[in-house]
Amino acid sequence: MRKHYLKTFLYTALIFFLFIVSESSAQHFTITNFDAKIVIDEDGSFTVTETIDVEFHRKKHGIYREIPYRYEDELGNAVNMPIEVLSVTDGNGYDVGSKVSKMGNVVNIRIGDADIFVYGSQVYKIKYKVTNGLLYFEDKDELYWNVTGNAWDAEIQHVAATVSLNSSTEIQNYDYACYTGGYGANESECMFEEAPNGGQFQTTGSLESYDGFTIAFSFDKGIVAEPSEMDRFLMTINITENWGFILPIISFLFMLMHWRNKGRDPETGRAITVQYNPPKIGDRELTPAEVGALIDESLDPRDISASMIGLAVKGYISIEETEEKVLIFTNKDYKLTALKTEFDELTEFEKWLMTGLFQDGRSVVMISELKNKFYTYLPKLSKAVFRQLVEHKYFSTAPNSTIGKYILWGCLIVILTGLSQFLLTTNSTLLKPIIVTILTGLPIFLFAEAMPAKTRKGALALSDIKGFQEFLERAEKDKLERMADKELFSKYLPYAIALDVVDHWAKSFEGIEQNMPNWYIGSHGMMYFHPVAFSQAITATTSHLSTATFSAPRSSGTSGGGGFSGGGGGGGGGGSW
Repeated sequence: MRKHYLKTFLYTALIFFLFIVSESSAQHFTITNFDAKIVIDEDGSFTVTETIDVEFHRKKHGIYREIPYRYEDELGNAVNMPIEVLSVTDGNGYDVGSKVSKMGNVVNIRIGDADIFVYGSQVYKIKYKVTNGLLYFEDKDELYWNVTGNAWDAEIQHVAATVSLNSSTEIQNYDYACYTGGYGANESECMFEEAPNGGQFQTTGSLESYDGFTIAFSFDKGIVAEPSEMDRFLMTINITENWGFILPIISFLFMLMHWRNKGRDPETGRAITVQYNPPKIGDRELTPAEVGALIDESLDPRDISASMIGLAVKGYISIEETEEKVLIFTNKDYKLTALKTEFDELTEFEKWLMTGLFQDGRSVVMISELKNKFYTYLPKLSKAVFRQLVEHKYFSTAPNSTIGKYILWGCLIVILTGLSQFLLTTNSTLLKPIIVTILTGLPIFLFAEAMPAKTRKGALALSDIKGFQEFLERAEKDKLERMADKELFSKYLPYAIALDVVDHWAKSFEGIEQNMPNWYIGSHGMMYFHPVAFSQAITATTSHLSTATFSAPRSSGTSGGGGFSGGGGGGGGGGSW
């Protein structure tokens, strides 16, 4: 008994569901007449005026018409057929509410008002222009056109299509064919009558839901112009619809030219020659941080580490290596001690570095204690070093300010491009506007890093720095011995760190007597000075320092032949809403 009730319930539910689905999907209208007038112009385009007589059986807002503007022909070739909607009116020529948009490969024309319902007989007239809709053969030109489309979920009782050429040249030879039925059918329940410079097609029976009416009309070659190769190319890329993709090209070309004019260092007109001293600013030498910043236009960990060693060489701090054994492991750390309290002879950058290393008035600090603390001084240090270089006219503007300016411009261009795409595009999909917007802004963001440029004075200083780097990297033993400076290794060690040539600088001093640096104390001591071993100890020190100074706490995460119905251009269909 229970099984019987259950079966009865399920059958009833199924019937109710199918009824609801059928009611919701039913169009509740009939097209009593579908009349299309197609006028072909001599330039190869043609205008279609569709007059659609509709009988609504229930209250609806209106109808929608869908016309493909991009399709694949019988040979598998992609055909782009731009369509421009010229007008949408009622049977008396009065404008009716309509919305034209592109959805995928079709132009969607929604006719009617969301606040108004219609019932009974209504007439809608749609006029649109088609480009690239004709077929061009060696001996003839042809219109192969799906008049109604095969996607109407409604009966079409009668269809008529009139084709005429808007030309002073009369057609001498023509051929025709017409097809009815579902997509792919080759039935021909239709007829043709000759008309002035054209002809008229009409169906001889009604079209059921998803049936269509396709016509083919060929005529003498040469009456209409065949598209040039350039025209075909422009129609293939569909510049009218895809104009937005010109913007990324313009953006890239503009930034490329702008970089060539503004983003490159000026030519110095001289070759790089070996320099045996760092370049000078007035009566002082450039600091290691300034040297590193001129090389890559940024302040990086190596520049800060080199500057700390530079402070040690100048006698402002000492560095002591410490070790702590935990079971079988050894934890290595470094103790920094401030040896001076007066910083009058230091640059602004070096003063901030001393303040950052010895915070809260301390005179002794372990490098490990700088983790998650020193990073707050990085913006001050960056501003200080580039302010010094700008004041001495090595840059006209600080590189980070220049980069920030272009990033700001890039964001503004992205916003404006996005707005223009969303306001001007007729395509309903958001993918294309988003791609265009991203591609337009991308060149500005990518070129931003390359836009900082030095002045001529800065370019000359960079040339001298490269010459000095050549000396540090390729110093010859006999030259170093002739210089007779027992502090030479330590003196230029900070610059070797900044220019990333420490190993080469240390190896150059093998067998050359140098004084033991008094600002560094190793954990195991050193009986005699060995440049390579010392440079390795300093490299380990700077590695620890770089890790500590740039370490920041993590933020919280809680915030033709073989034609058929449906073939050719045109097509689509429609429905009610």
